[in-house]
Amino acid sequence: EDRSLAYAWFLRAASGTALAAGATSKDADEALEVQSKAFRSLGEWYLRVARDEPRALRCYRKSLRLSPRRVGAGKECCRLLAEAGRREEVVEVCEAALEALPGDAEVERWALLPLALALSESGDHRRAIPAFQRSIRVCRRDGLGAEMERRCWEGLGLGYHEDGRHQSAAKAFEHVLSAPWGVDAQMSSLAPRGSWRTVASIAINRRIITLEFDPPVSLPLTWLIPICYIELRFHFLKHPTTPL
Repeated sequence: EDRSLAYAWFLRAASGTALAAGATSKDADEALEVQSKAFRSLGEWYLRVARDEPRALRCYRKSLRLSPRRVGAGKECCRLLAEAGRREEVVEVCEAALEALPGDAEVERWALLPLALALSESGDHRRAIPAFQRSIRVCRRDGLGAEMERRCWEGLGLGYHEDGRHQSAAKAFEHVLSAPWGVDAQMSSLAPRGSWRTVASIAINRRIITLEFDPPVSLPLTWLIPICYIELRFHFLKHPTTPL
């Protein structure tokens, strides 16, 4: 009964009500905010209670169209689209919100990282790079946590690497290794002798990675190690049972 009452209340709030004659633009803006929150709550009801993801997704998208500042709706919308492999729609949703309210802190908190990840996974690394850079700045500005910042740095390094900017990639991956979050247990297990030089040599010799430079350049081994870090990480995510 309580669930039915909650659904009825969310549905009524989401439907909106006509503004009285003489209502100001401020009243209209407040009404849109209320309606946006109601659609977000209705989306939560469909997702958590009714287990109806398609309807939940429609509610989240409607909530964002009314107010791109709905962080919860934005995160859930991007998550559902990404899990369904609908990367183009993730890009569309995030870019629409960022363009509607340029520089808005609330929008940047939820939209930048999913945008960067969707572009990167689609192979559009040149567009992903500035999105990752902006996301790193937002992480630091808003204190969004080490895990999120690490994902941004890894994505940035991968973007540089795929775009042929190997020196920038090496610096980004070196930051991943030297930052406070350190090297996680999964990556530590890849080097049983505790030697990243050994890991780098294995990766290059077994052709897990191929470094091609035009014109040829000489990189210190300390720069090769961070590149191997990310390549080995992706190799083991794709082929967890393949031995070195």
